[in-house]
Amino acid sequence: MLTLTLALGCSGPLPLTTETPEVTYHRHVRPLVQRDCVSCHTEGAIAPFVLDDVDAIEALGPQIVDSVVDRRMPPWGMDPSCRETIGSLWLDDAELDIYLAWADGGYVMGDAAEYVPPETPAASSTERPPDLVLQPEQAYTPVGGGEDDYRCFAVSDPLPQQVFVEGIRVTPGITELVHHVIVYAVPPAGLDALTAIEAQDPEPGYRCFGDAGLADATTLGGWVPGQVDGLYPAGLAGRIPAGSRLVMQMHYNSAASPDAPQADRSAVELWTLPAGQEPDELLVVYPLIKLGIDVPAGEGASEQTAVQRIPVRDARIMATHPHMHLLGRSLTTTLVRPDGQRVCLSQVDQWDFDWQRTYASEQGDWVDVSVHDELEISCTYDASERTEPVRWGSGTDDEMCLDYVGLVVPWEGGVGEGVCAAYPVCSEGCADDDEMCHISCLTASGDSCMFCGLGGVVSQCVGLQCPVQGFALQTCMSQCSPEGHFEDVVHCLYGACGEAFDSYWSCVGPALSEGACPDEFAACPELIGGSTDG
Repeated sequence: MLTLTLALGCSGPLPLTTETPEVTYHRHVRPLVQRDCVSCHTEGAIAPFVLDDVDAIEALGPQIVDSVVDRRMPPWGMDPSCRETIGSLWLDDAELDIYLAWADGGYVMGDAAEYVPPETPAASSTERPPDLVLQPEQAYTPVGGGEDDYRCFAVSDPLPQQVFVEGIRVTPGITELVHHVIVYAVPPAGLDALTAIEAQDPEPGYRCFGDAGLADATTLGGWVPGQVDGLYPAGLAGRIPAGSRLVMQMHYNSAASPDAPQADRSAVELWTLPAGQEPDELLVVYPLIKLGIDVPAGEGASEQTAVQRIPVRDARIMATHPHMHLLGRSLTTTLVRPDGQRVCLSQVDQWDFDWQRTYASEQGDWVDVSVHDELEISCTYDASERTEPVRWGSGTDDEMCLDYVGLVVPWEGGVGEGVCAAYPVCSEGCADDDEMCHISCLTASGDSCMFCGLGGVVSQCVGLQCPVQGFALQTCMSQCSPEGHFEDVVHCLYGACGEAFDSYWSCVGPALSEGACPDEFAACPELIGGSTDG
């Protein structure tokens, strides 16, 4: 998931000095608990116990200190040595020392009159009401008994026109049940699959884990406890092509109300540009991915790594969202410049599936990226208790190695409102001999166009239009990427198969402009001549 909502943050703790007689809860620790913990640990929220009840603190003191020192709490995985992130909940050494000193002193409560409330941001930075409010047709009662329950719900009919999203907010219906939410956009090509998967489940929505369970779904945003809502920077918007539907993936956990969970009907709210108005820049969510996961059974530290390139000419990375499943232990993502310079994008040293967050940077800290840069993603897993090898998949026992990267790309306008509406406009600016420019233009409309476009460009149908060049390219691609993994496509076209691709594109480009292979591009018809109505 990817959203620019911010985690709670405030001023720092009262510093410890040599003149401090003793560390007490009310004077030193309580401001930190209020700042970092109470948004979840309060009556009616997702946490199984409250921390805004002072009478309960004395018994919970050892548990609080243990979870904080071990960095299980507050839930914030990004190591600040990687990059600065907005609203970081990472506790520095001085803050950890306060908790340790409180424990060493015997968890003294002190005088409640010495408590100074921390400064906190406003509950919402959005000054106008949302333009769209979407909910599932039916409420759903999650599984009880303190179990996790993952459920997906389609929350919209096919959108009659394209929508440019300036901001997103998820409003949990029953806050003590909703652990996190991810919102997906399903393009027109994926609607039949969505209808089929809904029909297979008699309950409202359908069961899902890890993602929306649909290959065509793209990430729009999400929510975790402790966020503050906010719009994207001025001039920036995400794009939902006309004809798409939105799906909410809900993670429920009934630990706070295990006996009789209530029916939930959470909502997603969108702030959008007025009809006919377009942004200056587009937010595109690109999946850095390691598909060929092969974790041996019984191995305690299996590292899986992939290197790929992003099909963009000129973009900036504004945020990342690491994602693994239950066996994940750590994840790092690094951008490697052509001169060898390495830039850290994500570093999660203690992965926790239950607390997946988007880590966004201030606008001045966005990282420039282009197709000339390599991106490395590395995931480590602990399969020491597994008796079968672990493979890639969306099931509970499967694993993933993903980092959803928030890209800011120029919006040059579009032709119609289809999935690849911006491709014809973008490709007009490409030189005839700049094949990677044309590939990069797939991303100009968003990740849905990129997915269907890359698949179509290397398809059998297009290859038949240019059999000699197509055979040479396919032979090279099979050698460069024997398993045919998605993450290898652009990397191979750019590098090992660059010469073959140049020859192939010089032939197939005119064929596409003449309307070749219309069935191959049914999901993104703007890539071929005469199909620009959306």
